[in-house]
Amino acid sequence: MSPNRQDPHDDDHLDEETEERFGEIARAIQEYMRDGEELLIRSEDDGISIEPHKSPNRFRILYPKMYGRLASISTQMNLGCMPTFIAWFVGLAWIFVINSSWGDLLDEQFVEPMRSWWFYGLLLVGLTLGSFSLLGVHKARVYRRNRTELIRVMQAEHFDRDLLVALVEDLPNLEHVVKQMKLDREPFPALPDERA
Repeated sequence: MSPNRQDPHDDDHLDEETEERFGEIARAIQEYMRDGEELLIRSEDDGISIEPHKSPNRFRILYPKMYGRLASISTQMNLGCMPTFIAWFVGLAWIFVINSSWGDLLDEQFVEPMRSWWFYGLLLVGLTLGSFSLLGVHKARVYRRNRTELIRVMQAEHFDRDLLVALVEDLPNLEHVVKQMKLDREPFPALPDERA
């Protein structure tokens, strides 16, 4: 590239001709664009290619350490459907045991009421709800375990809890940690006074 030519990718230093050309392109495709839609338009040897494009999250770019800490905690909280799968496996195994010859080894008065469809339904619903409760306890424990480090990073980046929640609550990959921050009733230490 010659020293006098501006890099078209450098948004801060677009020359007048490039700005005008970009304006013409924008006017040409404006009627085809939906509100908020982002596209990547690329000129290639065999024509123009257009692909959906999502800008990187601005918070992630501006505060990579804070984003990384939040993403790490949120990932540690996310067990997916594993607790429910385990609960159903245990429930189905118990149903199998009480209806097999092993069930005959157990006290008949104890086992007989369990050999009905209503019990199977209640057992599986109860285990599912129990797994959700355990998942909530797990998320709270992970948050508590990481809270001190999170506060340290927040202070280094000059965030308080409410500001941080407002900035990241719409990011789906951070939803677990954001929910725990909203539920956290303990006070967060005040930010250090920058004037001191």
